[in-house]
Amino acid sequence: LYTAAAALQGVGAYHLDILPYLVLSQLKLVLTPVFGMLLLKLCFDRHQWACLLSMACGMILVQSGTITSTDHNQVKEKNMAHGAIAMVIAGGCVAFSGVFMEMMLKTSPHHLVHNAHLAAYSCVFALAGYLWRAGFQPGSFFQGYHGLVWLFVFLNALGGFLVAWCIRITSTIGKNYAQGFGFVLASTIPLLAQSRRNSTQVRSFDGLLRFR
Repeated sequence: LYTAAAALQGVGAYHLDILPYLVLSQLKLVLTPVFGMLLLKLCFDRHQWACLLSMACGMILVQSGTITSTDHNQVKEKNMAHGAIAMVIAGGCVAFSGVFMEMMLKTSPHHLVHNAHLAAYSCVFALAGYLWRAGFQPGSFFQGYHGLVWLFVFLNALGGFLVAWCIRITSTIGKNYAQGFGFVLASTIPLLAQSRRNSTQVRSFDGLLRFR
């Protein structure tokens, strides 16, 4: 489902303008609690729903602040309906997968085994993508892998186990909020370094996060 979601997001990015794409890309934040109610029997009050919506709006504000004039000048054939449908299905795939993984992790003590299964699945598709794009050349697979790259590989792998542990003790919704907060924090810093015309947008986003 994650692989299908990635492919569908590519379809959505091709057919949609940047702002509709950004809005629909945050659909998973709203669909995740819906699937949580269906699969995990979770209950949410109005304040929690308002917090989720405010976080989604804040992420859209920050992402749209990075749009440049060149993004609006791209001319290509688009089908808005196809793009919107693709993004809705992608959001549903991501939300359902996250909640289903949470259900598996909380009902089984072997969350490390589940992560190993996901890692093996990812390695197969990553290797297939590499062979398809570059072809297999002996000695070229690890070309350019210096110490810093290996550090990032290790941190990325460690992050997968930390996410599984986070989901096990909290929820997919909490994981989404933490990931969203980290993303918007990384996006806000460049905006603050730009001209003052973005200050209103940044303040609006900051207010939405504080509402949470």
